[in-house]
Amino acid sequence: MAQYAAYNAKPVVAYSKDSCVANDIDDLIFSKSSHIVKLTYRDLEDYYMEICRLVKNKAYRISQGKLLKNALNTKEEFDSSLSDYLNGKKYLAFNILEVDIENSFDWYMEVNKTTLADLVVELFLRYNIFAYIYFPVILLKYTPSLVAFFCLHFFKKMKSFLKL
Repeated sequence: MAQYAAYNAKPVVAYSKDSCVANDIDDLIFSKSSHIVKLTYRDLEDYYMEICRLVKNKAYRISQGKLLKNALNTKEEFDSSLSDYLNGKKYLAFNILEVDIENSFDWYMEVNKTTLADLVVELFLRYNIFAYIYFPVILLKYTPSLVAFFCLHFFKKMKSFLKL
């Protein structure tokens, strides 16, 4: 998705914990020598500041998108590099990256749990009872949290209604 955004001259910003360096997206966009824009932030405050800057400043947002588009390899560059690698004219050097699997798994589970819960609520709000027909596996798995969500909102509305 980051490459697709860059190809369409859209700015890209990512956040990754220090322990999840495998989530860095800079190498997806830039060749090793042309890291002209910081894409992956490790400090949450810097990440939020960059997002605010992109949202508030249209000229900055457009210029960042253009920089990313220009940093992508062209089709010809990609084809030439791939041909060189396949024909043994160039070699790739790999750095061994130590990945904390347990920490990465916990982080992904946390992110997906939040995202899926939001998705389930949105699906049900949009499709009502038909959501169970269209998305049965997702909704049946998360029905208890869905019921809890609607009960909570129902009681909040009742509380405000009873105060009147």
